[in-house]
Amino acid sequence: MTNKMYMNVETGSVDDYDGWWYEDETGTEVNAVDRGEVVEVIRDAEGNWIQGRSEDRRTRYGVKNRLTGEIVHRTQPGEAQTVHARAESWCKKNLGHDGEIVELPLNRAAAALGRLGRAAMTEAQATASREPGAKGGRPRKDAV
Repeated sequence: MTNKMYMNVETGSVDDYDGWWYEDETGTEVNAVDRGEVVEVIRDAEGNWIQGRSEDRRTRYGVKNRLTGEIVHRTQPGEAQTVHARAESWCKKNLGHDGEIVELPLNRAAAALGRLGRAAMTEAQATASREPGAKGGRPRKDAV
């Protein structure tokens, strides 16, 4: 996982959390991130630093066949540079010069609903999982 990056908007300096420690006037070690003196930044598609949150880093790319105009491959959502590299690799391997990388929109509402769905556990499920846990967990397979 990549670290969050922060920028001093006055100087343009960019660093992660650990790079923003300094001593204030009283000699106390403080962090510019904690004091709100720097802003969180992300890289845009051209590689420039722009103000944003790490949640904004998640993106999804597809590979479009230039001959048919059809999206023939979709990446899983993830960190922009990693996902773009995956799409580029797939494109070179399967389509060569006939492929084009396109950014696909993420449906943030659907993603939020998916997170809620995965987190749901009914009281019956919780009760059912406590019983085997009290006995030591999942039973071992018998040796054949």
